Amino acid sequence: MAGTRPVWHAPQHEDEIAEALESEQAEQVSDTVLEAVADAVKKVVPDEHDGVVDDVKANLDRAVGNEP
Repeated sequence: MAGTRPVWHAPQHEDEIAEALESEQAEQVSDTVLEAVADAVKKVVPDEHDGVVDDVKANLDRAVGNEP
């Protein structure tokens, strides 16, 4: 099967997928998930790393959703 695309590859839906990832709903979900993950990480790492955790969260948040 070398050279064949995986079953889940659906190029006919790429536009719809991109649109969904940039939707308001995706923004809300990503904000909720990223906030929960950041809070969990902050509970296990020393407080002096909170700024780094916030920076990583902000970078990831810009990558998904529709808000800069």
